Order: sequence, then structure tokens, then C-alpha cells
Amino acid sequence: MNGLLLIGGVLLLALFVWLAVQWFMAPVLSGNRHHDFGLVRIPTEGPAYVTHVFRLENHSGRPLKIKRAVPSCGCTSVDYFDPDVPVDGVVEIPVVLKLKRSARERSKVTLTFDEASPMTLHVEGVGRLENPLIIEPPVVTMRPGQSRPVSLTVQFWENGSIQYPVVKPAEGMKVTEGRWKKVRQFDPDTGVPGLTRMTFQLSLPGDFAPGQNGVLIEMANREFTLPVMIRPGVGRGPDVEKDETSDKVYDPLKRTMLQENPEDEVPVVVGTNSSAIPSR
Repeated sequence: MNGLLLIGGVLLLALFVWLAVQWFMAPVLSGNRHHDFGLVRIPTEGPAYVTHVFRLENHSGRPLKIKRAVPSCGCTSVDYFDPDVPVDGVVEIPVVLKLKRSARERSKVTLTFDEASPMTLHVEGVGRLENPLIIEPPVVTMRPGQSRPVSLTVQFWENGSIQYPVVKPAEGMKVTEGRWKKVRQFDPDTGVPGLTRMTFQLSLPGDFAPGQNGVLIEMANREFTLPVMIRPGVGRGPDVEKDETSDKVYDPLKRTMLQENPEDEVPVVVGTNSSAIPSR
């Protein structure tokens, strides 16, 4: 008998604790607190902004006032809403998610109240650059008689076939293409794309006469131009050779390497950054 009473007392205590947690910790506003935007295309001019309006109801039995709505990162903002929520009233909170790179972004907005526990809203989405081609450097400056390496990196999201670009130099220029190498696999959990990379050598003859100064790159039925700035030739300049033995893996998300977004670094001549390549 004493054992049964003890078990009953423990169960009652557990129920009391559970009710207390629900009372103090449960959200004071009811409604869906998570939204997934899914796949979001990022335009060439980038970035992309998507908005979801959370519709929350006040069934707490008392009027509420939202003091603050604090996003967890700079990729999220909250538009204006009425902070006063009457009993059985509804508040609509517009949350804006900013996507500027090919990856999954997750963010949250914490709501604080005058006399209630904070609650959190969650948003997420997968960014996808419309132009998956990264060119480095964005502009090539060279003299007649010189050679320069140019790197092309293509993003991919599946394990199937990858569409590679076609390089067409202007008349008089010579291009020697290297081999395509995968430098990163696609991560389906984070949405971060895989990368495959090739470096070609761009060469100018010693008697090259400036004319159509550019390299045409075709990919996915679009055409991009890599500007080539020709300096006056003063003798033969030194060649910059590609190191075929190097195993270094380049991270296009780091500065000074392959740039992925126009906000990271704007080239002097607009035209070859991943999200800022004009097509024609």
C-alpha cells in the first residue's frame, strides 16, 4: 500500500511539474511558428528577398504587448506590425529572409513580451544562384606575349551530369584548357552546391594587336564575356604558368579566391562575377 501511495505521489508531482512547464514555457500566441520557403532562385542582380506573414492568435486569456522582435542574423528582418494583441485577437508578423548565396539559410525571430515568456519564430530557405558559373579573375590584364591562368568553377546540385561551359577566345588569342576536377561534393543537408573547377591558360602572341579584347564563355544557353585589358607591349612579359602538381582546394566562398556573390567583391569591370555576369 505504501508503495502504491509513493508511486501515486510521484505521478502527481510529475503532472504538476509538466503543467507548470506548459504554463510558463508554452508560447502565449498560438499558430504555426515555422515556415520553409523551399527553393528560392537568386536573380543575376541578387540578392533575393522572400516574405512570410506569421498569423498568431492570443488565447492566453489576457491582453499581450510585444516589446521586441529580434532576428538571429542579418539575413532576416521584420516589417512593421501592431504590437498590441487583445484577448482572442490576431497579430500578423511579416518576416523577410534575404538569400544571396547557394546554400540553405536558417534563421529565427525571438518575440519578447511585457508579462509573458519569449517565443520564437523560425524561417528557412534554400538559395540557388541563377548563374552557377564563377570566373576568377573577373578581369584579365596582360601584355602581348604574355600568358595568364583563368579559373572556371561550375556549381552543381545533383550527382548526375554537369553542364560545362565552352570557352571561345577572340581572334588572335590562344586558350589551352586543363582538366575539370571536382573540389567539393553537393551537401543535400545544407544545400551547399558541389564545385568542379578547370583552369585554362590564356596566351597572346607577341604581335597581338588590340581589337576584340575578350573571351566568350557559353553555358546553359547563355553567353558571358571575360574582359581582357591589353597593355602596350614592351618586350615579352613573363609567363604565369599553372602549377599542375598543386593539390590545393580553392574555397569560392572566401575572399581573395573565387567570389560567389557581388556583395563580396565588386569587380572593376562588371561582367564576370558569379552573380553579376551580364548575359546576352
